[in-house]
Amino acid sequence: MPPTPRPLGNRDFLLLWLAAAVTAVGSLAAAVALPLLVLATTGSAATAGLVGFCALAAAAAGTLPGGRLTDRHSRRTVIIACALGSAAATGLLTLAVQTATSVLPVVIVTSAVDAALRATLGTAEMAALPHLVPAEHLPRALAVNHARLAGAALAGPPLGGALFELAPALPFAAATAGSLVTALCALALATPLPAPRRDAPGGLFAGLAFLWRDGFLRQTTLVHAAQNAVFSAVPLVVVAIGVRHHTSGLSIGLVYATVGAGALVGSALATGVGHVLSPWSAVLATCWVPATLLALSATAPVLTILTAALTLSSAISPIAGAVLGSVRLLRTPDALQGRVQAAAALVGMAATPLGPPAAGLLLDRAGPAAALFTLAAGLAVLAVVVTSSSRLRRLPPLLPLRQSDPDGEPGA
Repeated sequence: MPPTPRPLGNRDFLLLWLAAAVTAVGSLAAAVALPLLVLATTGSAATAGLVGFCALAAAAAGTLPGGRLTDRHSRRTVIIACALGSAAATGLLTLAVQTATSVLPVVIVTSAVDAALRATLGTAEMAALPHLVPAEHLPRALAVNHARLAGAALAGPPLGGALFELAPALPFAAATAGSLVTALCALALATPLPAPRRDAPGGLFAGLAFLWRDGFLRQTTLVHAAQNAVFSAVPLVVVAIGVRHHTSGLSIGLVYATVGAGALVGSALATGVGHVLSPWSAVLATCWVPATLLALSATAPVLTILTAALTLSSAISPIAGAVLGSVRLLRTPDALQGRVQAAAALVGMAATPLGPPAAGLLLDRAGPAAALFTLAAGLAVLAVVVTSSSRLRRLPPLLPLRQSDPDGEPGA
């Protein structure tokens, strides 16, 4: 029997990886340009935060229905439909910016639609992964996916900043092109990625119920949600500090690129470290390290120091992501994959819509230093909670856990 192909030797995995990489570059280019566009149009950080709130709220609202769609239909069909829908939304935004037609209302609506579709697309891609990669290679595949995101973070933001300097509509045109490439790559997949043969009971909320019954998944998902709430405020702080110091859009994009380089290094280390690092240690590092570094950066809120803090923090995240993501995939039945991944995403983003407007208000009323101290304090509180968790502390390094431990107790 020929050896099972490893992730990077698997044609369909590589196609899906390429599709997600291209769309991530375009999406991140647009993500940098969006607050720059709103600030240039309105001059208000609070308004930019409101736009971020609308996009994140739309993504959250569409998550569970997207998971249900993923479990009822071909995952390839879901990926193609969402990619084409995203292309239509960002294409409309490109046209509105180019013609200066009611830019702010169009920004709010199209960014919300795009965010909801991208959330469903990500769920479908994650649910497809066990069909493309052998179980024993899932940690490596997830590490490679984290490297993809880190590489996109390295290329997308400076591209978005540079394109915005040339013409404000160009970053959104790049996002449109990326979505179209994703649809084409999905069409080229040889694996059909059909819907599960047997539908799991529970309907729309089955994924949430599964997560809640599993003690380990419940705690790690809630911790991730709290971290996301804090970090969703960071991009607006970066942009606001840059604007305050008259930094160009390209330079702000380079900040994100540097942070992406840190994540790329973390991704390269993720698989090897993940097999020897306990999940508790991984989660602990993602709390204490950024809490300490953000507190230090608040003492001198300039982009150089904040960039260093965010870069070091971003190197930790892929390691924990590869470990915890593998456990969640291995413990979930195929008929529930879409809904469980969607539920994890929903809980993970539940509080993120509050980050941008909260950051906008803090920046307008108290300034960057107060905003950074507040974010650091939030992470410090979370770190204390994780440190005291006996359930997370007991779980050993990554094991082939499979759908057999519904209460989440270690060793079952």
